[in-house]
Amino acid sequence: MSFISSILLFLKTFLEMTFKALLPVIILIAIWIIGKILYRYFRYGIKEFDFLKKRESTKAIDLVLNMLANIPGKRKVFKPNNLKSDLVVLDKTGIYLFKIVRYKGYVIGERKDLELENKITLTKIENVENPFITLDKDKEDILKIDKSLKVNEVLIVNNISTIKIKGIHEGEYIYLKNFYYHFKILFDKEEVYSEDKIKEIKKIII
Repeated sequence: MSFISSILLFLKTFLEMTFKALLPVIILIAIWIIGKILYRYFRYGIKEFDFLKKRESTKAIDLVLNMLANIPGKRKVFKPNNLKSDLVVLDKTGIYLFKIVRYKGYVIGERKDLELENKITLTKIENVENPFITLDKDKEDILKIDKSLKVNEVLIVNNISTIKIKGIHEGEYIYLKNFYYHFKILFDKEEVYSEDKIKEIKKIII
């Protein structure tokens, strides 16, 4: 057996023995971490993990921005300073207000309701803020500046759930996974605003 082969065999044996020796410690640490997470969850509730929801929402916005960048055509996309929508898109086909949410299960209510009922399971029901109230308010603020503007409200759902909100139309909400193809077709429709008009509208909104 060559010198190099002996070294490799020694290293392999050493690593295997080290792993076997440390395995119980690794398992104990994993159990301790899981136990600590469960303890904090049952003591403080789901609010303890709100930062995860924010991270998911941020990731969803990044995905939307990336998809918009890959759809042919020129448009203005920005995060508004004086509006509560997550994104504003100024396209030749109109103005789009985007609000991104993450639901699980069934979402029930009416468009005018301040809160919606989110049935996560048969026994777990939560009241969530109605995003259409925010979108309606932003649209109203824009139309106060210019009533002739074509403003579209779009709720982007970053999860598989069933939306049953009375008073909204199919085109007013879309699942994130369908976003690219939906807007690729939509943005290819008849022009409403020229590039110069889009620049003008952006100055007004900002």
